[in-house]
Amino acid sequence: MRLGPVRNTTGTHLRDGLLRALNKQFVKEFGARAAAGSGAAVEGGGPGARDAPLSEVDQLVAARIRRSLLDFKTQFPAGAVRVGQTLLLVARRRTARPDDIVLDLHFDGRYVGTVADPWIASRCMETYLSSGDTPGAPSPQLRDRVLTGLTNAATV
Repeated sequence: MRLGPVRNTTGTHLRDGLLRALNKQFVKEFGARAAAGSGAAVEGGGPGARDAPLSEVDQLVAARIRRSLLDFKTQFPAGAVRVGQTLLLVARRRTARPDDIVLDLHFDGRYVGTVADPWIASRCMETYLSSGDTPGAPSPQLRDRVLTGLTNAATV
């Protein structure tokens, strides 16, 4: 996924938009208490949010994802992102296993880092392909540009 701002912005702005969408998906899948990491109530549960107690396995998965979200947050450029600069997010398989997906981040042609979490990699891509009516999803214009780019790449 290639993110190129149409006006000057910051890495923090881009990061916060993606993290907001990922956090909403996390709460939907694991519940607000899992998002807090402590059992305390957290805003953002809303309709469809899971509120049943998590199994021990789900608690471990949720903890791993929370750590990966923090790692993802640190990968973004801290300063200005100008028109013409790009942030490239590449989901790729590390091994032949279908669930071994990582997310590589590149900023302005330079490798920044890798987030080795299949949940982050897949949900990041799903966010940009989701409906504009989904809370936390990007603008419909951005989604349409991403889909157009994927369609053009598929026909080459």
